[in-house]
Amino acid sequence: MKRSLLSVALFALSSVFVYAQPAPSVGEVPFTPGNLAIYRFTKSAVNNGIAPGFIDEITPEGVLVRSIPLPTATDGANRRMMAGLFGQAREGLMDLSADGRFLTVFGLDGPADGLDYANYPKVIGTVSGNGKVNTTTAIKTDDVGNVGRQVTSADGSGFYTVGTQGGVRYVPLGFNSGVSAIADFESSPGLGGNGANFALKIFNSKLYISAGTGSSSSLAGVIGKKSDNLPTPTTDASTGYTDFQLPDLVQPNDFVLFDTNSDGTPDLIYVLDVATGANTIIRKYSYGEIVPGVGNWSALGNYTHAKLKDAKAITGRISGTDAQLFITTAPSGGAPTVARLNDPVSANMSGTTYTSAQPATDFNASKQITTILYASTSYTPVSASVNFRGIAFAPKPFTVTPVKMTSFSGKANNNSVELSWVTASENNNSHFDILRSVNGKEFSKLGTVSGNGNSAQVRNYNYVDKFPADGVNYYQLNQVDFDGSSEKSAPIAVNFGLNGKSINAYFVSDSEIQLGVFSEVNTLGQVKLVGLNGQIVWSDEVTLHDSNNSITLRPGNIAPGMYVLTLTADNEVKTVKIVK
Repeated sequence: MKRSLLSVALFALSSVFVYAQPAPSVGEVPFTPGNLAIYRFTKSAVNNGIAPGFIDEITPEGVLVRSIPLPTATDGANRRMMAGLFGQAREGLMDLSADGRFLTVFGLDGPADGLDYANYPKVIGTVSGNGKVNTTTAIKTDDVGNVGRQVTSADGSGFYTVGTQGGVRYVPLGFNSGVSAIADFESSPGLGGNGANFALKIFNSKLYISAGTGSSSSLAGVIGKKSDNLPTPTTDASTGYTDFQLPDLVQPNDFVLFDTNSDGTPDLIYVLDVATGANTIIRKYSYGEIVPGVGNWSALGNYTHAKLKDAKAITGRISGTDAQLFITTAPSGGAPTVARLNDPVSANMSGTTYTSAQPATDFNASKQITTILYASTSYTPVSASVNFRGIAFAPKPFTVTPVKMTSFSGKANNNSVELSWVTASENNNSHFDILRSVNGKEFSKLGTVSGNGNSAQVRNYNYVDKFPADGVNYYQLNQVDFDGSSEKSAPIAVNFGLNGKSINAYFVSDSEIQLGVFSEVNTLGQVKLVGLNGQIVWSDEVTLHDSNNSITLRPGNIAPGMYVLTLTADNEVKTVKIVK
């Protein structure tokens, strides 16, 4: 669908006034790479009531492209997702997932204008690069407070959250899906840290945070590294914290990290140092090593301007020698804006060296601040009901794979091999074919496990191979769509020779035994069923092929009890105990 800017022309006398409103998306419409997204709140009719929310797409020059409304009613597995409180100072930050495919935001599953914040589920919403909204994930108030502050993700399959309480937490996709009452919610696993925090980011598979140092209502805080990996615990686990000790920082909120020397570690930070009702300060810090592996963060100046009053969120990118920063504001005494600041990466920030270009003739000019979007003109006549919160670069569109598999493993267990796999989401998933090979090249089908069709929840699957071959067995999953298309997983290897038996057998009915055995050659074998008293109660001849053999034996209706099944082939004897 072609994107357009919806313009409503009002003709009065001889004057023409053009009111620009973002056109709502119909269906799933992909984002344009390089654009930005704003998390927009609308004003509630009730003071301090929760309000509907939208994700608005804009160009880097501030042109409105379209708007994605977040659901205000339950739709299948998707919860309703109100944006939050119109006048809150810290809530509503937005982030782009580390893989660049999803926007992540917080909301509430409550009615428009609702005031009972504590009893509304806290909803984690994602919007994909294809424009698909997912609001199936929810957590308790105890985990983040009345309104969550920020949520981030590596790839949309799990999330890290902060709020006015609860510390840092990990939440799998689809957590508490289908649970209506918040009193029945499970608590998400905690990663430790102070109860109240402001923002968090993922950078090169590490977690960074602006952490509160006081109560939930205090704005004081610090910035540092929360973990050296991305833990996905199922129970509470502390990951520690490394404070960056950024000088002069007082009230940090949102921040953006850069790696200017491409070593995989951030060495440049821009932080919003906020104060309600005042011009926000953008503080700049760089990291330098004193000796290899040991260094510190140093201040590289700061910048403040009337265009940054009550700044809420920041994002940015490196373009040439400049950091291009984009900041949302929501001043208490005026309409919100989006400002763009081009700052030379290697220079100290200094207000006297920047120009305020309005309008800008060159958006890429260095040392320039420009307001690129005014709610007062771009959202007329409803600008008084508009509040900007989070900002992030637009997620990139991607081809939807039928199944997002997060793990596939196998282990030998007594006489069998147990296979397990986990999916984070499924689309049009009919079933899985389980394939096995003894050489890692030629696979044959063992069985089938039904899929879950369409699912945004984490799903766990398992399959038991009751007759694995001696030695190394190779397993592979073939995921099949309802339309017949399929995709194979990478194979895994399970060594059965060290832990298993070379022969397996069990009763499948009162009169039948299933025998499994691997033979290296085509040959004949003699099977005997011997009671514990040593008496042969049944025997027969079987044909073995040079592969895995699954043979049905029919000894008839013998008495219940324990027996020893013996297979003799090519002067080799194999035995296994079975119980009827």
